[in-house]
Amino acid sequence: MYGILHQSLIKWVLDQDDGSEILDAVLKMLDYEGKIDEFFVLYPDEFSEKFVDAVQETTGVDRDTILFESGKNAVGTLVNNGFLDILRTMGDCFYTMLQNLDSIHFNFLASFPEMKIPSITPERMHDDTLQIHFFGQRPGVAMFGMGSIQESAKALYNLDLQFFHKVKAKSVGEEDIFVAFADPTVYPPDLDVSYIGMSVSNLALNQAVTATLLPWHVAFNRNLKVVSMGSKLAVRIKENTLGQHINKFLAIIAPVDAKWDFDMLCTVTDKPVILSTIKAHMRSAMEYNALLEAEADRVAAEEALKREEKMEDEDKQEGEFYEQGPLSTSLGMKRPSRLSKSRSRGSTIFNMDNSRRDSVASTGRRFKRMHDLDTIKLHGQITYDEEQDILLVVCNPYVSSNVEMEKLCITLKDLPIHTHGREVLYEGMEQARSAEKATQITHKLDALNDYAQQIVEKKVVIDNLLHSILPPQIANSLSLGEIPEAEEYESVSVLYSDIAGFTSISSGVPSIEVMKLLHELFVKFDDLADKHDVYKVETIGDAYMVVAGCPNVCDNHAEKIAAFALDMSKIASKTLSPLDGEPIQIRIGIHSGPVRAGVVGRDRPRYCLFGDTVSVASFMESKGIPGCIQVSYRFLRQLPLENPFLLAPRGTIELKGAPLHTFLLLGYVGTKEDLLFPDREKDPKLFNDVMIFAFDARHRKRTMGHIPQLVGRPLETQMEAYKRRTMSTSKITFTPDFDALVNMKRNKQDSAFV
Repeated sequence: MYGILHQSLIKWVLDQDDGSEILDAVLKMLDYEGKIDEFFVLYPDEFSEKFVDAVQETTGVDRDTILFESGKNAVGTLVNNGFLDILRTMGDCFYTMLQNLDSIHFNFLASFPEMKIPSITPERMHDDTLQIHFFGQRPGVAMFGMGSIQESAKALYNLDLQFFHKVKAKSVGEEDIFVAFADPTVYPPDLDVSYIGMSVSNLALNQAVTATLLPWHVAFNRNLKVVSMGSKLAVRIKENTLGQHINKFLAIIAPVDAKWDFDMLCTVTDKPVILSTIKAHMRSAMEYNALLEAEADRVAAEEALKREEKMEDEDKQEGEFYEQGPLSTSLGMKRPSRLSKSRSRGSTIFNMDNSRRDSVASTGRRFKRMHDLDTIKLHGQITYDEEQDILLVVCNPYVSSNVEMEKLCITLKDLPIHTHGREVLYEGMEQARSAEKATQITHKLDALNDYAQQIVEKKVVIDNLLHSILPPQIANSLSLGEIPEAEEYESVSVLYSDIAGFTSISSGVPSIEVMKLLHELFVKFDDLADKHDVYKVETIGDAYMVVAGCPNVCDNHAEKIAAFALDMSKIASKTLSPLDGEPIQIRIGIHSGPVRAGVVGRDRPRYCLFGDTVSVASFMESKGIPGCIQVSYRFLRQLPLENPFLLAPRGTIELKGAPLHTFLLLGYVGTKEDLLFPDREKDPKLFNDVMIFAFDARHRKRTMGHIPQLVGRPLETQMEAYKRRTMSTSKITFTPDFDALVNMKRNKQDSAFV
């Protein structure tokens, strides 16, 4: 059973006193992993039965009442899942709606392909009593269906009907009969104006037109002998069907209570019909394709013969032209008809037979035929021709996917244009895709809800960590109910970092893997913050922000931030991306200057920094290079002249229309650790220039205190000045091929090779 039953049943349980507790007890009895109320999901019949039994055991309410009352909720469930427009078009009155229910169920097959559709036949009695024959293919579905029917009467037609269970089916394959006392407003007005136009309906179709408009029809007489069959259907059957019993070639799938009985079929002319070809008498896909190929060869041979005859005629006419002069001719060709002739028909009168119900085994066979991809299903209607005493089934192939069409060798050309069969096919395919997408969205929303629930559970832990989230002096003030005023700090260093390519990572791996990556990385960053005595301000997504010199004032805030940044890069280079298994790269931007800091919010207070210093630090990070640390000139001036850090000028970037001089923090002078160079392939010139600074400074253990003297000049000018300076004091060989450094040896004068 699909999730509509489960959703309706859960709604009924929750409407009871202590409904939440009852539902918890039921779910515990079911012990089912996963959601049990997904609308488009098919659940095993055994599980649905177990669900109803668990509700009955827990509530003490009898089974029929549970199903009937739950069925009342089905209307709201359909509306909530987007079926309101369909419900509104089912008929102008309640009785018409009942007559159209089977058609609606067939429409639902696109969204619910495994649905075992019931058959519902309303009957107006002589005293205006309404009698409903309900034929279901699942136990208990009649009570659920009648609950939804009673609620539909009230919700859609403002009718307060009470149905009584007159006849209860003893097993699957038998009918339930329900009765309600109704007034004439339940029924459509007795208006029939078709006789007005009957006098002008004089069209008699020949075989060619019939074959074009009704290529899949079948007609049979009172003896159930085939008297006519559409050309598209006839070619799919191995033998000549005319004069043979119809049940030899076709089986009835719907109405589910119908069988090959002429009088009984005359009573279902207002119902949709589904027939299925019988595989034993049907050409296989291979046989049908072979037939098409043979026909194509025959047509090609005929065309070749006609072209040859035409050429001979043209040659003959050309010879006569020279002997007798020009001769006007007119050629015409009429394609011979290959359609079979119609057969004569008899005429008798039929009577209704109420004994017409199938067995359980027959019902099972119908469901299997409906989902058999080796047979063609035909959907249409039956009409009775009283003059010829025959039944005509006008139908078309019922296909729901391109896979089914390919397997059955059915093309769009096989579907008559006037039937909208092509449009119905595409609409059904789109409806099936929409149902699948709705299920996928439901799963994703459930996953998000699970993550949200995890966050809620962690909130208690977060509240207990107030003192570790806020600076101690701020936390103490808040614990006393005081909100401290914002403070100004004249000189601090602010650092921003983020993960390069984080968008690709977050979209390419499950969200739990992204959360795991960030948690693993940020926990290590937190440890580094404690180690270097810097304050972690916040994290937003993959961004990580720290500050030194605030709230604890210090003079060496630039050195603390620089050391922290180098350790951050080292940690990141050892962390593998869940997307490709490669080490992640982070961008780091640093700037120094004044800030204003204070607490924002009362229930969930945050310690925030404000000012241009914060904006510039963020800008330095966003315009930075993956795997590198970009710093500003103001930060550089905050470092002491003698410091252990190795820096190199990057150039200028534009901030609000003004140039901003930037530098790269490469590492420590005089150590053997790897330096943070920009990517050589992406910017070979910058890489080469930075290497000049790096190797000379490293071998001479020189800091970059002289760099401020060059600020304000273009990067090329700075590099040339630095080269001249180093060339005048040491022997340095410059080479464009950095790979050659591996095979070159430094001389005794401590030369560097770049």
